Amino acid sequence: MKTIAVISGKGGVGKTTAAANIGTALASEFKKRVVLIDGSTITSDLGLHFGIYSPSVSLEDVLKKKVPILEAVQAHVSGVKLLLAPLALSKAYLDLEELKEFLNELESYELILIDSCSGLGNEIIPILELCDEVLVVTNPELPAITDALKAIEVAKRNKVLVGGVVLNRVKNERYELSVSEIEPFLNARVIAVVPEDAGVREGIASGNPVVLNSPNSPAAIEFKKLAAHLVGEEYIVGFFTRLMNLFRFRRKPVPKAAVEKPVKEAAVKVEETLKKVEKVEEIKLQPAVGGEMHSLIEKKKMKL
Repeated sequence: MKTIAVISGKGGVGKTTAAANIGTALASEFKKRVVLIDGSTITSDLGLHFGIYSPSVSLEDVLKKKVPILEAVQAHVSGVKLLLAPLALSKAYLDLEELKEFLNELESYELILIDSCSGLGNEIIPILELCDEVLVVTNPELPAITDALKAIEVAKRNKVLVGGVVLNRVKNERYELSVSEIEPFLNARVIAVVPEDAGVREGIASGNPVVLNSPNSPAAIEFKKLAAHLVGEEYIVGFFTRLMNLFRFRRKPVPKAAVEKPVKEAAVKVEETLKKVEKVEEIKLQPAVGGEMHSLIEKKKMKL
């Protein structure tokens, strides 16, 4: 059993999208026994990529020892198994360090894939302690690459192997950094280049990762190649698929109404899920300038 964490130096680079598609491709395309764990307990949204808004049993139940971990793992139609964190904020802080004692119960699986939190806050350390290696997801832009460098440094300081860099949402624009520029900067190998692809967003809207929703799209093919690389196999792209993508033939666009309805329904379900949970303790914020602060500023002006 091998444990891989998918991490990023900053949010918005497509880390969860990458984790969802890698796990799905490993299970559906290569028939591997995979558990995909939502390790982002504060901003959990891995389930949304699979159309799951309120898991009946969650990672929180496992950590609180209410349910055995094997009972909390739920099957997706693709074959990947999911262990999801609750969508809504929990009053209790979920300590992922405690997850270590439960992972041995998943020894029948070949691979555990953890979708980590975004950024490099305290939540990332327990995840690094759980995994054998990390994949770093980033975009070909300087701020994202800079934060990816920090993520790699954090992994190395915690003695975790960096399995490679996933360059995501690549548009091949002249302002983007190239692979030949990125690899020496990060001192790490780029193992996948995933293009910007509307099929990814369509997949999220439909609650299906792009490798299922648009299996022949450019992004889906790259995610499958990446999954193959992780298990030491080869993914062969069919001639017709190569021809389609060579000339950028596209599927007929999905009618707007067909997309709007499921998206609106999903938004309603998310709202209902959040309302069911008790409110977390509210923190009263003081205005930036007002009250005592305003008086202090006026006093300083008078002195001047």
